[in-house]
Amino acid sequence: MLEPLGETADLAEVFLLIGKALANLGNYREAETAFLDAESLFRRTDNTDGRISAANQLARVYFIRSEFKSSLKYLLEAVKLADHLGDRRQLAFLWGN
Repeated sequence: MLEPLGETADLAEVFLLIGKALANLGNYREAETAFLDAESLFRRTDNTDGRISAANQLARVYFIRSEFKSSLKYLLEAVKLADHLGDRRQLAFLWGN
């Protein structure tokens, strides 16, 4: 429904929510696609908090699929973004992962 509005942070949030639902249902390939779409939209709308969330979810999916290099790549990307924002709470959460 939001797609006709163009590339918005709201559409990115929808992709993030869909990705979480798909991952929770065990549909990891579809979840990966939704999270990549969300990350891309968050990047284009300059939403760093959203990028952190999408990268963290991608790291989760790759970890579950035992793709540890990819998991680490996205987790470290999320850490770098949170560090750039100076978001200590988010950094603590990510380092816990």
